[in-house]
Amino acid sequence: MQKNDGNRNNNISVNTQKHEEDILYIGERPFRKIKLGLTENEVRSYIEELISQREALRKRLEPLAALTELAEKTVIDANDQSQAMLKKAADEAKVEADNIRVVAERETEQFIKQRRVEAITAAEKEVEAIKAEAQHQACRKPRSLTHH
Repeated sequence: MQKNDGNRNNNISVNTQKHEEDILYIGERPFRKIKLGLTENEVRSYIEELISQREALRKRLEPLAALTELAEKTVIDANDQSQAMLKKAADEAKVEADNIRVVAERETEQFIKQRRVEAITAAEKEVEAIKAEAQHQACRKPRSLTHH
């Protein structure tokens, strides 16, 4: 009968059947127990196999680590570029807004000056018309009223 804790992958179990040698399972791999312990060649072979598997996995993961690092750098660079583009667009928009404001102020000043000149010209014409009317009426008044 074999004694097992239920999970052979993570536990060590011992075959308790009476054989010439007992068996010790490590990670589902059987090891024969000998009088002074496990057989060295089997354990050494298994450990070398595990080391080899670990190295193979490490080599397979190296490109993934490099790709992950590249992806992270790409995301950071893209973020930096988008921030720079946003700042540049905001700066350009501010410059454009300032230019529009300057042009609008200049056009407003020109409009006001033009309207002022038009108003002054119209007022001067009105004054001239009033003077002309006053002189015309003054010439029409009878002189007899002033001599009496």
